[in-house]
Amino acid sequence: MSDPFGPSSSVANSVTTRPSDTRTFGAADTFLQDCVDGAGGTPITAEELNEIIANLRALLRGNGNLIAGAPVVSEDHTDGMLLRGVQQMIQRGQFSFAIDAGSADALVLNPTPAWLEYKPGATIWVVKGANPNATTTPTANISGLGATTILRSDGSAIQVGDMAGDGMFKLVVDPNQKLRLGSVLAAPKALAFWDANGTYTWTCPAGVNSVKATVVGAGGGGAGCASGTAGGCGGAGGAAIGRVAVIPGQAYAIIVGKGGLGGASGNNSGGNGGVSSALGLSATGGFSGNNTGANGGGGGPGVGSGGALNLSGGMGSDCMAGVNIFSGLGGASLLGGGGRAAYGPSSPALQNAVAPGSGGGSCYLVAGAGGSGADGAVLLEW
Repeated sequence: MSDPFGPSSSVANSVTTRPSDTRTFGAADTFLQDCVDGAGGTPITAEELNEIIANLRALLRGNGNLIAGAPVVSEDHTDGMLLRGVQQMIQRGQFSFAIDAGSADALVLNPTPAWLEYKPGATIWVVKGANPNATTTPTANISGLGATTILRSDGSAIQVGDMAGDGMFKLVVDPNQKLRLGSVLAAPKALAFWDANGTYTWTCPAGVNSVKATVVGAGGGGAGCASGTAGGCGGAGGAAIGRVAVIPGQAYAIIVGKGGLGGASGNNSGGNGGVSSALGLSATGGFSGNNTGANGGGGGPGVGSGGALNLSGGMGSDCMAGVNIFSGLGGASLLGGGGRAAYGPSSPALQNAVAPGSGGGSCYLVAGAGGSGADGAVLLEW
């Protein structure tokens, strides 16, 4: 640290300890008056200049030190010292940052300098504690001004998990002196994904109170076909998407539906897709394509249920026999398109669906088996 703005130690009668201030201040502002022809004028005392010097130093040094220990702004006696101090104060966010010292749903924030009121438009960046909010009515108490409700940016209620544990986000005071959740710099997300038929177990990690779940039913199988006919393709599984409250340490069952088998060579329908489910969300599988011996119908879609958003899968393509004989594609699921029809004999690499939940393709003109639908899927994100 140097001695910016002062008279320097080389000036006679300079001191390193600020003298006491004996001035008397009134209610009204006072100003200096010029000396005219050597008469009148307002004397300037050391006390007055010391006050100016002390305030300039406080502003310059308000950034403190770097983590390494050196001052943020070098006191090098150049003309830009004070400007650099202000620029660094803005850039380093000295007035708009706080680390949460409260609980999951009752934030306690102590920025420096302290807030004096919840002034509409005031903003603060917050680093959240380890746990995300577990209720829809979290509050924040800034500088001891009292707890005030945190809302979403549109004024609606916060949802469980909106403020991620260890996440970073901005709070803005609204006209009603409530806090709106603004920009969010979320903590790194984790996910778990299952796309093979079976029953699994997911154990909720510590500190996780809600997850986003996406559940997709399995695809239906495509119909087989006899010579001179065309089979219908399988429909896709439905999908359900939603955010679900969970309990850390608790085990949850995950079920992924099995894709329907393709129909055997000849005028044979395929198998329906299985149901997938997780955390109260479920999605039925797509239906198989059929072949009546001439024209065949595409399989219908599965549907989702239990989510905030419930979707139907895509329908399988119908087929036609006549002057033109053709069959199209298996139904598309939320996660991708289905298998295609093969100009027999069977071609599993083309007919079998690959994208989770999509329907199997069929065949046309030459006798062959239909393609299998793809297994469903479950995706959890937190």
